[in-house]
Amino acid sequence: MDAEVERHRHSVIPIIAPDKHRRPVLVGSAVVLIYRGRKVLVTAEHVLSDNENVPLAFFGVEGWSRPFGGDFRVSAEHDLAAKLLAPMETDALSHVPFLPEFFLGRAAAVGERFYASVTGYPATAAKRMDSVTLDTRMDVYSNFATEGLDGRISVFFDKKEGAVDKTGHTNLRDPIGKSGGAIFGLPVDGHHVRPQQMARLVGIPTRWKRHLKRIHGSSAAVLTPLLDSLIAEGGQSAA
Repeated sequence: MDAEVERHRHSVIPIIAPDKHRRPVLVGSAVVLIYRGRKVLVTAEHVLSDNENVPLAFFGVEGWSRPFGGDFRVSAEHDLAAKLLAPMETDALSHVPFLPEFFLGRAAAVGERFYASVTGYPATAAKRMDSVTLDTRMDVYSNFATEGLDGRISVFFDKKEGAVDKTGHTNLRDPIGKSGGAIFGLPVDGHHVRPQQMARLVGIPTRWKRHLKRIHGSSAAVLTPLLDSLIAEGGQSAA
């Protein structure tokens, strides 16, 4: 699973915004992919609505932040937002590999368990180096998951089960900031990932349900109609 995620995780990028002092802060994550020949960006809708009064931005190839242009198409019901990327934005993201469309799909049938990796940029991993420089670190969390008939993905997540570092202390896992990133999935047999399988982009992480010890996400099944409507509205020419 680690090897499969390593192949695809760099398609996930941080989303940033200025704080009240105009310093950059991390507010969420996003994933970029090619759908119907168009380059698109997908994130969680609440990343936008929670920051509706501030300009959202991404890091360009040269390391400087770039504001998003144009409008997002949203599905409030599924907490999803997507936009077509303009040529200037795709040029600025030339350092990021876009996921091909065939990676989008299910890892297992509805109701069946699969192994999932939630990939994004937790807020606690972002360090401000100075007034204009933000150092962001990607995090990948993996555990068993299921997809429901409603298109919701549920990944087991216990914040208290952290990683042990070289000093022996436990680092608590942080899901905040991963919203809008990627959930990659692989099929399993029992407790083991099936060999020689390709990871799929099975969904987008949306909310952390603390009391349920779960990270919820919206599946490819509900993301696809949003992307279809986005492409239909934006035309069919390749980016």
